[in-house]
Amino acid sequence: MKTIIFSVLLLFLWIGWWLSPWQNISSAPVITASDYLYTADSGQPLLLPTQDLQNWQRHPASGLPRLDSPLWLQMTFKIEQTPSSTQGLYISALGAYDAFWDGEKLGSNGHPGNNIEEEQPGKIDKVLLLAPKQLTPGHHVLNLNISSFYFPAHLKEAGLWALISDYDFLIAMQYQRVMPALMMTGALLLISIYCWMLYFTSLKEPAWLVFGILSFTILMLIIAESWRGLWGYTYDWHILRMQIVLALSCAVSTLLCLFFCYFFHCSRRWRLAWPLFCTAIQLAILVMMDGYDTRSLYVFVSGITVSMLICLHAMWHQHKQALVMLIGLLLFISPVTFNRLSYMDQNFFVCFAILIALILYWLNQTLKEKQTQLHQSQLTASRLQLELVKKHLQPHFIMNTLTAIEEWIEESPAIAIQFIQTLADEFRCLASIADKPLVPAGQELELCQTYLTLMRYRANTHYDFVTDQVNPSLQLPPGIILTLLENAISHNQYPPGQYQFSLLQSATRKHTELCFVAPVTHSGKKRSGSGTGNKYIRARLNESFSDNWQMKVTLDSEHWFVTISLPATLHKT
Repeated sequence: MKTIIFSVLLLFLWIGWWLSPWQNISSAPVITASDYLYTADSGQPLLLPTQDLQNWQRHPASGLPRLDSPLWLQMTFKIEQTPSSTQGLYISALGAYDAFWDGEKLGSNGHPGNNIEEEQPGKIDKVLLLAPKQLTPGHHVLNLNISSFYFPAHLKEAGLWALISDYDFLIAMQYQRVMPALMMTGALLLISIYCWMLYFTSLKEPAWLVFGILSFTILMLIIAESWRGLWGYTYDWHILRMQIVLALSCAVSTLLCLFFCYFFHCSRRWRLAWPLFCTAIQLAILVMMDGYDTRSLYVFVSGITVSMLICLHAMWHQHKQALVMLIGLLLFISPVTFNRLSYMDQNFFVCFAILIALILYWLNQTLKEKQTQLHQSQLTASRLQLELVKKHLQPHFIMNTLTAIEEWIEESPAIAIQFIQTLADEFRCLASIADKPLVPAGQELELCQTYLTLMRYRANTHYDFVTDQVNPSLQLPPGIILTLLENAISHNQYPPGQYQFSLLQSATRKHTELCFVAPVTHSGKKRSGSGTGNKYIRARLNESFSDNWQMKVTLDSEHWFVTISLPATLHKT
């Protein structure tokens, strides 16, 4: 039910964005030219507007051909009626140029030249003021004498846009386009710092670390995208900025996939496979497609697509947040179907803000669950500490021990003193480990040897415990090996004699295995492995290793085997 409610709220939030004023930024009528004519600059003065256009070539108005010489461009604008407001001519071009309107010089942007030494790069965006007398009804001609020697040689064509609109609108246009994204910068910085602080100080959850890096990378992408509208730059910096935007787009796409891998607790194999799959798609896009804007868009689409596949994979494994995340990703990418070209500039960052809010909500829910689990584990730890002490202070055990001491005091005071000292050593060792979640195996085995010494006194039976293969630095929950020994002795009721217990250790790349071996008697074969002792062992393993452990009990005609599998990285350094 919570998932359905949150999905509906997310849908209303998305609809609200599309109906908000940011989606309807105040605009003004725009006059454009569908194409233009161009010719190479021969170095001779050109009479403007030119009449002899036989050798001129026609080109779409949205591009600028790459030539090794300056160009003359001519565009024709049709004015239906003289505008009532002050108009401006907006030109965006990768080049330096002189602009002429109906044969009269309108202004310059940089200084065009015959070679790279003579050229002074112009600004990427320029707005020139048009007087009312220059906008009488009819056709008007714009000529540009343009050079672009700083334009990279490997690119065949660059963007060129020229349009007429309200002067104030053109001046404010770039600021209005970047303002929604800039509103996110402070929040993204705080989110990044918050996630990193959580990861490095308390919550060692990789999803928080990756999400912090993702938020900071989006912040860098916003700055790179807003650089043009806020501060402007000469056109020779444009390709570098676009390369930075493309690189950050690839990083955001990959980090988003990596985040969902950690968020849904994918296995190590999938955490490697999904980002590599996303990276392979990105490389194909970079190689097979042209244009920085187009590649940036498809890189994002690839990252969202792979992230949705990860959500579907998580849904297959019945992860409760997978459906909401999938809906959020679908809403995030849906504006591409309405306006593909403006998605990266206008809609991406605000849609990403909604997605980030969704992710933060579920991360916060996960944090609350972790805190609840921590509180529960603390209560469990206290209960287990008490359980460990109770197991060794049972009234039956105390009465038998005191009776034995009383007899030894009368018959053999030296043995009584040794027994009391050994019993004190056991209680001292028990007190030192009871309140710890993990202890070195060497300390646990020392407690076991002390316990067997006590049992030798009480049962007049000799017990050996072989532990040569066990690494003393291996970290174990306290009391689990001791409990196995107690189970073996209490279940089998060994008659007087000599018996040997063994603890073997083996290791693989991912796990460390401990195998406890005990001799079995006829009475021991009748006992099951589901008593209080085994419940204590399983509770301790759950507390320390969550679900990352296994315990298997087997029995043959002569021995009882208990195999415990633990994570491999449990050696104290």
